Parts: sequence; C-alpha cells; structure tokens
Amino acid sequence: MNLPIFIANRLSFSKIPTFSKTIFKLSITAIALSISIMIVSWALINGFKKEISEKIFGFWGHIHISEANINKALSSQPIVKFQDFYPSLDTVKAIEYEGEPNLWNLYSKKNLKTHGGIRHIQTFVTMPGILKSKSEQEGIVIKGVGDDFDWNFLKKYIVKGSTLIDYKDSDRPIILSQQTANRLSIDVDSKLILYVVIDNDVVKRVYKVIGLYKTGLEEYDKKIAIARQDEVQEMLGWGNNLVAGFEVFLDDIRDLDVFTDYLYYDKVPNNLYIENIRQKFNSIFDWLDYFDMNGLIIWVLMTFVAVICMITTLLIIILERTPMIGILKSLGSRNQPIRLIFLINAFHIISRGIVIGNIIGLSFCWLQNKFHLVKLPEADYYISYAPISINWTQVLFLNIASVIIILLCLIIPSYLVSRIVPVKSMKFR
Repeated sequence: MNLPIFIANRLSFSKIPTFSKTIFKLSITAIALSISIMIVSWALINGFKKEISEKIFGFWGHIHISEANINKALSSQPIVKFQDFYPSLDTVKAIEYEGEPNLWNLYSKKNLKTHGGIRHIQTFVTMPGILKSKSEQEGIVIKGVGDDFDWNFLKKYIVKGSTLIDYKDSDRPIILSQQTANRLSIDVDSKLILYVVIDNDVVKRVYKVIGLYKTGLEEYDKKIAIARQDEVQEMLGWGNNLVAGFEVFLDDIRDLDVFTDYLYYDKVPNNLYIENIRQKFNSIFDWLDYFDMNGLIIWVLMTFVAVICMITTLLIIILERTPMIGILKSLGSRNQPIRLIFLINAFHIISRGIVIGNIIGLSFCWLQNKFHLVKLPEADYYISYAPISINWTQVLFLNIASVIIILLCLIIPSYLVSRIVPVKSMKFR
C-alpha cells in the first residue's frame, strides 16, 4: 500500500482518543450541515419555480396568439378561429434552430434542436362582467373554453364539484374559484346572474355553479371564471367561427423563446400578435429568477463555512502531529508525501460529512415532499406549503464542486508541513 495512504487511514480510523478526534466530529458536523442546507435550499428553489410556473402555464399556456390590437386587455377582439396553423399546430415536433456563439464556439453559430415540440393548442374567449348572488356581487372575467380545452391542469385544482363542463348542459354551467365563491357567499349548485355590457346595453344570463377551483394564484383566482365558449360568443354577438385567441402549450419550457420566434416568423400571419407568458407576466418570472441568485449566495456561504472549518481542522491536525512529521522527515521523507497524508486525512473528513449531509438533506426533502411539514402563507407565496423538486444533476454538481473547492483551499495551509524542522519538532509537545 502507498505509504501516505496507509498513514492517513491509520490517522483517520484510529480509535485512540485525541484532541483532534473531537475536531474531526465538529468538522464532519459542519460539512454535513452545509451540504444538507445546500441540497434543501436548491430543492426548494426548484420546487417554487416548478410549481408556480406550472400554475401560470396551465392557466394561460406558454404562448398567446391574439388580435394585434393589444390595448384592450379585457375586451376580446375577434379573430377567425380556423387559421392555417389551427388545429394542426400541435403536430409540430422538435425543430432545429441556430444557437448563438458561446464560450466554446466564439465566432460561428451552431445548429441546435429544441428539447420538445408543441404539445397542444386551444382557443379561448374572454369577457368582463359582474356576477351577482342573492347578497353580494363581484367583478369577474369570464373565460370561455371550447371542446379543444385541456382539462388536465384544472382537474388538479378542483376542490369541490365537477372537474369539467358539459357542453350539452342547458343550465349554463360555470366554474368559479373558491375565493370568488366565498366573496359571493355561494357554493356548488348555486345560481348566479351574470351582467355584461355589450354595445352600451346590459345583457344578463343566469348561470349555475358546477365546480370550485383553487390554484393559490390569488391574482388569477379572484378574477377568472370558466364557462362554455359558445355561450360567451353568443353574448358577445360573435359566431362560432370567431375567438379571442389561441393558447399554445409546449413540451418543454426551455424552448419558450425558440418557439415564440418560430411562430412569429414561420406560422402566424402578420395581422396577429404573439406574446409568450414570460413577456406577459414578466414581474412574476423576474421574481422567480431572483431565487437562483439566493441559491447561489447560500451555496457560496455554506462552502465558505466548510472551507474555514476544514482549514482550521487541518492546521490543528498538523500541529498535533508535529512529532510524527519530524520523525518522517528524519527518516528521509520529503514534504510532498507528508502533505499528501494530511490532505487524504482531510478528504476522509469531507467525504464523511458529505455522505451524512446528503442523507440529512435528501431525507428532509422526502419528508417535506410526502407530508408537507413546512407550511407557507398562500397569499404571499402562491402555494400553501414549501414545494420540493430535486434535480439530481444539480445535487451531483453541488457534491463534486464542494469537494474540489474545499480540497483546493486546503493546499496552501498544508504547506505548513514544510516549515516544520525535524530537530525542533522532536521537542514539540
């Protein structure tokens, strides 16, 4: 066996009680806590971004196609339903595009391929109005959906009643948010009157509440109600061939900018307007992007704590083993193999701390994901509990990067070995 490895193993796994053994345990604890905090913080960041993004995308789609007059946010401007791209757009699979120059390819553009294609396209019609119950009234935006509507998203958030609208129901079905229902003091099967102003005339219709949903996105829950598209078209005086726009859903959010450009230049006529969801709600996505910066700061701080702890530990070990260093030098050993002994010893401490830290961090993530132990105010965070999403590539990177950075930072302190003189070290106690 290699001598530095043999001696390092004896030092690391020796059962003889020494002062450095206590330092070992403290160092392992510090590294374990640092790694577990890194893992949990990044899992929380990923969870927040995933959950909130999915809610927004599920409600609005990834890309909107609408009439070019974008100044009227609530009043729908009609466009013809059957375009060249509808309904065939969801047959588009992964596409090739030109990537921008990067660090590995500074001067030429590279041909790349999207991670997925277009999953679904659906039509919608929106109409502002006032809902009135027996005792209350509330302003609302009615979103009319047709038989092409994907109900998979909304089904997850239905808290009471039906999970979809029967397009043959003669009772004018409507789905409200739980928040709106509470403000109107109504429940499932209640009757409501919808008032809408069309061409300076007030039009009213009686609706029956068939379901209540709750996404946690308060700004949208209090504004949006779901109804049949043909009824909204009828109230607006439109034919069945007119809609307010199209919602496009992608397979992978990473392709958002690429498909926005693809639709703008290759698929959608010039008289229509294209806007992706990041452009439409940029403030929310800017807020989510700040989470990445927070995660980076946590990683830097925790790595710094681990580095300081390990430098202190290494110096204590070297000072404690000064007589051993003197003996090895007197027997002809050079500085480099002796330094290697202590670096291997440090690696044993780091590896134990990282293993324990991963067990603690991943166990907490599993418990939080399973039992939702940590609760949050939904009005502030759009979700009632701290969400968890583990990116295994990210976890692997955190572990490897932490080991490499800590070991590199220990190289300079290990040079203290070369300052130890054999004659003086024999007297060191």
